[in-house]
Amino acid sequence: MSGGDLKNFSMLGLFLMEAESQAQALNDGLLKLEKAPAGKGDLESLMRAAHSLKGGARIIQSDVIVKFAHAMEDYFAAVINGSIVIMPEHVDHLLVGVDMIKKISQTKEADFAEFIAGHADNFTALSGIYADLTAGKTVAGRVRAEIVSEESIGVDKSTDGAAQVVKVAETKMKKLLELAGESFVNVKKVQALEREIHYLKKICGQAGEIIGKLRESFTPHGEMEWENGEWNEELKSLQEDHSIRMTEFSRDISELSRKLESFSEDLYNEVVSCKIMPFQDLARIFPRMVRDLALNLGKQIELEISGGNTGLDRDILEKLEAPLTHLLRNAVDHGLESPAERLKAGKPAIGTIRVSAFHWAGMFNITITDDGRGIDVEALRECIVEKKLATREMLQNMPEREIFDFLFLPGFTTRSEVSEISGRGIGLDVVMTMIQEVKGQIEVETRLGEYTMFRLQMPVSLSVIQALIAEIGGEIYAFPSTRIDRLLSIPTDQLLTLENHQYFQYEGANIGVVSAAEVFGYPDRPLETNEVQLLLVSDRYNQYALVIDRFVREEKIVVRPLDERLGKVFCISAASILDDGSPILIVEVDDLVRSIDNHVKNDTLHRINRDIGDSAPVIRKKILVIDDSITVRELEKQILESHGYLVEVAVNGMDGWNAVRNSEYDMVITDIDMPRMNGFELVEKIKGTGRLKNIPVMIVSYKDREEDKVRGAEAGADFYLTKSSFHDNTMIDAVYKLIGEAVT
Repeated sequence: MSGGDLKNFSMLGLFLMEAESQAQALNDGLLKLEKAPAGKGDLESLMRAAHSLKGGARIIQSDVIVKFAHAMEDYFAAVINGSIVIMPEHVDHLLVGVDMIKKISQTKEADFAEFIAGHADNFTALSGIYADLTAGKTVAGRVRAEIVSEESIGVDKSTDGAAQVVKVAETKMKKLLELAGESFVNVKKVQALEREIHYLKKICGQAGEIIGKLRESFTPHGEMEWENGEWNEELKSLQEDHSIRMTEFSRDISELSRKLESFSEDLYNEVVSCKIMPFQDLARIFPRMVRDLALNLGKQIELEISGGNTGLDRDILEKLEAPLTHLLRNAVDHGLESPAERLKAGKPAIGTIRVSAFHWAGMFNITITDDGRGIDVEALRECIVEKKLATREMLQNMPEREIFDFLFLPGFTTRSEVSEISGRGIGLDVVMTMIQEVKGQIEVETRLGEYTMFRLQMPVSLSVIQALIAEIGGEIYAFPSTRIDRLLSIPTDQLLTLENHQYFQYEGANIGVVSAAEVFGYPDRPLETNEVQLLLVSDRYNQYALVIDRFVREEKIVVRPLDERLGKVFCISAASILDDGSPILIVEVDDLVRSIDNHVKNDTLHRINRDIGDSAPVIRKKILVIDDSITVRELEKQILESHGYLVEVAVNGMDGWNAVRNSEYDMVITDIDMPRMNGFELVEKIKGTGRLKNIPVMIVSYKDREEDKVRGAEAGADFYLTKSSFHDNTMIDAVYKLIGEAVT
């Protein structure tokens, strides 16, 4: 950071920044000392860090920090001159001091004096401990590392000093990025203008040719011959002057356009690169965390980190701190065995956790692998059954990848005991939430007794993406290129039909085919050619081929968030501006695939053929059944389906609330006593939400008390029935009254 960059910082502000840097240097150096004998250069680096901290403390006149840093500096000097030998308990006490320095660096200037006053005794005590260590005196044994709870995982914002850093307010950075994006768009408009000028030049040239032909065909039979007319010379002069000026203007604007394009692209790339940070900026907190957890659990662990220089958008990097921290804590606590257990299993006493970051297929990838006990899939199945999340029969036919998804449910834990580190059921749901927030994916791979791997994949940046522009229903949409599996064009006679569902065979698999226009709500149109353009998209579970009007092109686009007032837009994540200045919506592929899957299961889509517009599909009314009893859910489902209704189910009130918000239903039937949200609360939420309040809601409960019926009516329920109504037609009659017959 140059001197000019520092003029807006106070001396205290500069000291806090320096404390952040020196704390990281001390932390990394001390962890290195634990793994290998210390070289003189390493020890001198540690001493310099303490000395620099002491010098800064003198400038801001903080005597307590001066004495603390001086005592630490004396310790390293004593190690260098050989008067003392570093012991493991020494490192523990020194790391406690490093934590104090970190806390200093995270303190606001206005709170600094109060912080120092409140921690003066701690600094004094540590200074005394370091003085005793320097004198070779015995101090208390290994210090128990502080355990950070699952609810309060924080981010270390320090930097490694590899590059000079200027702190910029987030609002200013966003504004700068927006301006760079506007510059990028305006250059594209200039280029469009350039193309228009070239076109005009072409037209003028054609006009000149027509005038020439007219002159050649002119005969002397008129009052004035062409060549002798004064206006002929004037016309020729205007034509030549216009041609020369147009040529020069076209050349100048072309040159300007190229310069602007180069400048704008460089500017935008530089601004975007300001938000790209090395993975190491986050990963540097992991060695200390793993070391402290292992010490508390009595485990021996080697942490290997690779790909530290791999770049990632700062916004994504900061969001990854909580998920990655939890995955590492799980690996230390759940995954790796104790030294005795490992030796008994024929493994080295020291367990290994590997964190690897790399770019692949245009995405940022992270793998976290431990060589521990692995995940017992059968035990996981039993836990799922015990928690009544699924039946044993359902789980037996479920792929392992879907079984692992239960690990990411809120409140799910396989631990019977709660420790300081884990067991509360907090964490993996946070991991999934954060990964989905950054448009990423997570997969689990394991082998019992050998290893567990979590594989995370996400975009490198949320600011700019490569996108495929496709036309659907006469409108253009952008699909992130990283979410497209394949582009294909196939003859219509390759479209096959099974049970009214269309598909085609590709690389040994049957892939369902649907009309993108119909999914997005555009009118169906018959195919005009004997070929269909297909866009293959997928999520973790399903893959479909979308029939689109045409592929337009692929280009890099600047991602712009939608106005919050719009709320959730169907299958759309953001917007952008194309080269020609026209707006475009960016498709949320995961939402799109889920929507298609619901349509396919409910049989609400047309078949794709040349007569696609000749008939309309049969529309069946859809009902959501919510009950925590699988028996009751299935009974209600069977009754309703036997009368022609489409039925979806939810296992509790919260699950039902999420379903109502994210799908369309003609009616909701709910129980009262359910976990996470009872039926009364659910009805109140539905009736209190503008776009949902007109959905008929029926309560079906074993409760037959008058006060329960009154409370149901007050909540807004349209009908209240007891579950004894299953034995006659009472429930179906009530459904008929509320929404009519199943088919329209």
